[in-house]
Amino acid sequence: MKKTSFILLFLLLLSYAHAYAEDTTYTDEKYNFYITYPSDYRTFENFKGASITVFFPKQGFFDFFNGYVSVIAKSTRPTSRPTGELIDIYFKYDKTVSGKEQVKINDIDFLSVVQTKKMFFFDLKLYILITVKGTKMYTITYINTADNYDKCIDKAKQIMHSFRFLE
Repeated sequence: MKKTSFILLFLLLLSYAHAYAEDTTYTDEKYNFYITYPSDYRTFENFKGASITVFFPKQGFFDFFNGYVSVIAKSTRPTSRPTGELIDIYFKYDKTVSGKEQVKINDIDFLSVVQTKKMFFFDLKLYILITVKGTKMYTITYINTADNYDKCIDKAKQIMHSFRFLE
């Protein structure tokens, strides 16, 4: 009986430690930002043009794609246009946008966009945050299959909303 209790206690502590694993911070000094994500998530730096891509863990053996969050930072020309107006030009005629609004996260003004796309056999859903600071544009994107989108959106927003500029 004591051995069983010890094993159960060990498993409980192990699951608690996993649930509260310490976060890792990625810092990009070239583009002047940082973002925090769970330390047990897979990441790639400079993957397909993104400064960092954070992949969600697979939920089951047959999960082919379980989504990711990426941050893309690009240099742009200086402009005096407000962020919302500048970005709105890009999405103005896009029929795949199902929602668009201005949001403030960590004292940063973002345009928030929800978009659906079809890629090969997948119906994808995206949650995108876009901002411009100086001559740099930042796009933070959560992408997942339409079926898995809602399962991971809270964790995606937690990662995305950790975005901050270096001072």
